[in-house]
Amino acid sequence: MMSAVGERTMRLFVILFVSFAMAAGVAATILPGIQQQIMAEASQQSADDLAFTRTVEIEGRSKDGTETIRMVERYDPRRPDNKRWTLVSVDGREPTKDERKDADGRRSDGPIPGYYRLGNWFGTEAKAQGQASLHFQSFPKGTFDVGPIDLSRRITAIATIGGTDDAPYVTETRFRLKEPFRVMLVAKVTAFDAKTRYTRLPSGRPVLAEQTLTFTGSRFGKEGTQRTVTRYSDYVEVR
Repeated sequence: MMSAVGERTMRLFVILFVSFAMAAGVAATILPGIQQQIMAEASQQSADDLAFTRTVEIEGRSKDGTETIRMVERYDPRRPDNKRWTLVSVDGREPTKDERKDADGRRSDGPIPGYYRLGNWFGTEAKAQGQASLHFQSFPKGTFDVGPIDLSRRITAIATIGGTDDAPYVTETRFRLKEPFRVMLVAKVTAFDAKTRYTRLPSGRPVLAEQTLTFTGSRFGKEGTQRTVTRYSDYVEVR
């Protein structure tokens, strides 16, 4: 059974992952060309367009052993605002009352994941590498706030572009850390690699497919590594 400290730490990094992957502020000046095309498509989407299933798998490794957790959630924008998310299962079983309450708390203030959120940062100045990718060396202050932590100047990103000349879209983004940062004074992240893959539905709409985040750091002075894989499936276009 996972220790109380382990459970709290797992929840902490789930919150951090969800926040980092999806909570971004207003982007800088929109650049012309392919960035403008992609941002125009992203801006046409919203959190109300799609129902989907999200499966989150977390594995933490340290000298004390390995801790794992697997959560399955369902999002449906056709339901009332406070009931759009449903925690389906935890480690293959029915969630407890406390687990449902904890999940509701984690999601209460966070944005809904989706391709549309690229519009919040993709207009930042970038260096093109041919027609296949864009490299972002840093972001304006406030672009990536994770609670009280601003990671905007501490990360770099690469966006891989696919599709056609007339209909380009982002197929993958990858963020890496320039320098360590602390989380709530109890944990320190020394490195992470955050990768998000996108795909298109049969209708042509681009959507999230998978997000992978690997942390290296310490908590309460104990070093370890944590890997989170989030998969998106069972999409239903509702708008």
